[in-house]
Amino acid sequence: MVKVRKFLCKFGIHKWSRKTYIDYGPTSNVKTWRRYCKICGKRQSWVQAKGDKKGFRRK
Repeated sequence: MVKVRKFLCKFGIHKWSRKTYIDYGPTSNVKTWRRYCKICGKRQSWVQAKGDKKGFRRK
């Protein structure tokens, strides 16, 4: 089973963890978001402006 999952990771089909963010305090206007693949350990990170609601809950 593990070999099948690692095979999928090679093709870009990952099992991502929850997004977490690092807030640099009230003086900063950005958040750094991070997540990782639970199978292969690949990491992703991106920066988003604090006032930017794009990509969050939509009504």
